Amino acid sequence: MGPPGRWCHLATLTLLLLLLVAECRGVERRRRPRYSDVSTSDTTSGSTFLFHKDDEVTEARKNYLNPRNVPSESCPRDEEAIARMGRTCLRKCNKDEDCLSRRKVCLCDGVCGLSCIKPDKECVDLDNPVSGYVDVKGRVVGSVATYRCQEGYHLIGQATRHCQANGIWTSAPPECRENLYCIDPPTIPNARHSGLAGQTRFEVNQTLLYSCYEGYTTRGFDVAKCFLYNNTMQWFG
Repeated sequence: MGPPGRWCHLATLTLLLLLLVAECRGVERRRRPRYSDVSTSDTTSGSTFLFHKDDEVTEARKNYLNPRNVPSESCPRDEEAIARMGRTCLRKCNKDEDCLSRRKVCLCDGVCGLSCIKPDKECVDLDNPVSGYVDVKGRVVGSVATYRCQEGYHLIGQATRHCQANGIWTSAPPECRENLYCIDPPTIPNARHSGLAGQTRFEVNQTLLYSCYEGYTTRGFDVAKCFLYNNTMQWFG
């Protein structure tokens, strides 16, 4: 049996250990917010903390760690159209402060939505199409170019193009084609053709297939084709 002083010392250490465990169990662990850029206070502890700009923003059921990624209602980014067109978009934004360069501002860039772009970025000059012309309202981002054809010609392609932040005009340049078309395809009793309902103009070389109504059989040619013959558009078949 050891000296009495040793047992007193062990008893004291045991008591201190039990008190420490009890105290640790009584402390409530609080998780501090990670982000904010607005100072606020924790009323339970009296402490003050700051959030940062990368705080989570909830939109519907989706969380965005960065507010600049929240989709814009007025100019949203269309990911499907971007992939289909092969576009490369610039940095997303919701305000000018989201842009890393002071030379860039937050502007709408078509299917790319709100993006950080240089407002003085210019697209190349556009040439007039053959047998037509283009009306360009500036060459900076957002400018619109409108195409028209001369009398006797019609436009194939997009009539308007927009200057994008990457310095490229949207879509391919349209063409003006001469008004060569057939009208009034042949009428065959008790038969119908494959043209669209209400269609009145048919392009050169367009072919129509005829089929008889139920109870009737076909005699002769069952097709008609639009041709240019002696400078005149005619049906053959």
